[in-house]
Amino acid sequence: MRTRFTRFSLLPLAACAALVAGCGGGSSSPPTITVSGVAMAGPFSSGNVCAYRATGTALGAKLACGAIDPATSGYSLNFNDYSGGMVVQVESGAKYIDEATKANTTLTAPIRSFATVGASNAIQLAVTPLTEAALLSAGNFSDTKITTAAAMLATKF
Repeated sequence: MRTRFTRFSLLPLAACAALVAGCGGGSSSPPTITVSGVAMAGPFSSGNVCAYRATGTALGAKLACGAIDPATSGYSLNFNDYSGGMVVQVESGAKYIDEATKANTTLTAPIRSFATVGASNAIQLAVTPLTEAALLSAGNFSDTKITTAAAMLATKF
């Protein structure tokens, strides 16, 4: 028995072929990098945390910014397409509760932390006066110098 095809009976087949052809081969977007953690100089009640490219002794281009959650003093930043050294800092002007005086205090200078963006797309990073001290002690944004400075501070405490 012979089956006869008309041009209308081939229409669903052509539609499926076009749909399948449109599904593949497109460009994929780079993975989203998420940096999150806690900012603490005392609990922060407001302020912003920003991530920057680390370039020698200076901050490079801004990667992302986000507000500090006053309930948890936490932050979360998302950005795409970067690998290398990154400085995360609580920006000047943020407000925190001074634990000694219980006063709402304005941060007059940023506090920073450092991480290397590489294989992991999820980075946990605290930003505290101790992480700032490690960066100041290191002198530049070199992984080796920062690791050495952090280890030295850890033994002091």
